[in-house]
Amino acid sequence: ANRSFLRQIATKRFAFWCSIVSRRLLKKKTMVRRLALKSENPYSTDEFRIFRSAVKHNIQKGNNTYLWLTENNLFPNPK
Repeated sequence: ANRSFLRQIATKRFAFWCSIVSRRLLKKKTMVRRLALKSENPYSTDEFRIFRSAVKHNIQKGNNTYLWLTENNLFPNPK
C-alpha cells in the first residue's frame, strides 16, 4: 500500500502538462543549485541562472500550449 502511495506522490510532483524536457531541466537545476550553494564558484551561480531561466521558459511554454489546446477543444465540443 505504501508503494502505491509513494508513486502517487512522485507523479504529482509535477503538473500534468509539464513535459519530460521540463522535468529533466528541473532536476538538473536542483543539482546545479545545490552545487552553487556548496561552493562560492561564480561559474556555478551563472550556470544556475541559465538553468533557472530555461526552466521558467519551458514551463511557461508548456502551460500556454496546454491552455491553447484546451481553448481550441472547447469551441468544437461545447458542453
